[in-house]
Amino acid sequence: MHGHTRSTHWRHCLLGAVALMTAPLAAVSFAGIAHAQNTDLVARIDTSTNTMAVQLTAGEPLKSPTLSILFAPGVTAGEASEVCLDEWQVDAVTVVGHESDGGHQENSLEAMRFTCQIKDVAETASTRMIIPIIMSKGASQRALSATVGVKSGAVALETVAVPITDADVARTVCDPTGLATAGSDDKETTPYLANGTVSGLVADRSQDSTPVVQLVGIDSCNHWISRAVSVSPDGAFVFTGLLPGEYALGLRDAAISTPVALKSESMNVIDLTI
Repeated sequence: MHGHTRSTHWRHCLLGAVALMTAPLAAVSFAGIAHAQNTDLVARIDTSTNTMAVQLTAGEPLKSPTLSILFAPGVTAGEASEVCLDEWQVDAVTVVGHESDGGHQENSLEAMRFTCQIKDVAETASTRMIIPIIMSKGASQRALSATVGVKSGAVALETVAVPITDADVARTVCDPTGLATAGSDDKETTPYLANGTVSGLVADRSQDSTPVVQLVGIDSCNHWISRAVSVSPDGAFVFTGLLPGEYALGLRDAAISTPVALKSESMNVIDLTI
């Protein structure tokens, strides 16, 4: 894992994520990910036990499902033989750090994606999986989260796991509007708005009629961002509501290697092809 140093600049800017404060127990499902009716996926992180609980409810039989977890940098999965039928398949996603207004350059960050096959789930059945997680010291310096997905045939579920305690969520709040954060008299000289847009086209859809595009990265609040959308029938995709930051883009089940930089003076990246 690469080292990480927090800049003073990033401690006082914001994610429009006060919603995390008001609903720390909720797992947010991404729009645009296809799933069967009454099929649900919820994941929560417990930092007191260093575990993640994943609850999967099937609205239809799920055959040979795969579980995928993309952690924030500094977090990895532990041994999970009670959950996985095979060994974890692990691949890395590297995001190049961006330079703050103060001229400080963050080191590159590496996030790890863990994938394995899990047991079949019968229709209307529910299964609960407990996965141990390992956190480095650097992981405590940014909002802790993980993107959790389950795929079985045409059914694809995805959700975000956040900590279940208020204390873990509270430290994720920052302020992009230039106002002082709680406990500080410092104010940003430049407001940051979450109005960034990244859009483009998936050129080759021969392997998957409804591919899912994944976007990950570090925003100007020093938050780990991980989002996913299914493409439209003509292969188009769009991500909105992004803060300035350094991101990477790619198909969910392939390499996430297309770099995308959003800056305050250039918040729209369009016509990408992946």
